[in-house]
Amino acid sequence: MLGSVLSNILWARLSDFVGNKKVIQISTFAGLMIPIVALMTQFKNESLYLLLFAIIGFFIAGRTIGKTNYLLNIAPSKDRPIYISLTGILLFPVSLFPLIGGLITQYIS
Repeated sequence: MLGSVLSNILWARLSDFVGNKKVIQISTFAGLMIPIVALMTQFKNESLYLLLFAIIGFFIAGRTIGKTNYLLNIAPSKDRPIYISLTGILLFPVSLFPLIGGLITQYIS
């Protein structure tokens, strides 16, 4: 959460000055760093877990801010509510994946 909260300041500035497309690109790069840092944590370096979770928060906040703002920029003003609603509807099944994964883990483990 700390990575997410602190990164919002950076994302807001980047969104205003260089655009939402660049925010999406930078947050995607941060997302690509997650597996690399996760692989490095297997060497019993506990301090890397802090970095790992900070990068995850950084990535999620940037992705959310960048994609939402980019969608609002490209959508015609009269159709913006439809675009946002459609995005929420299409992403709803994805939001169930952690629940399904938890159930699978609980019963199959």
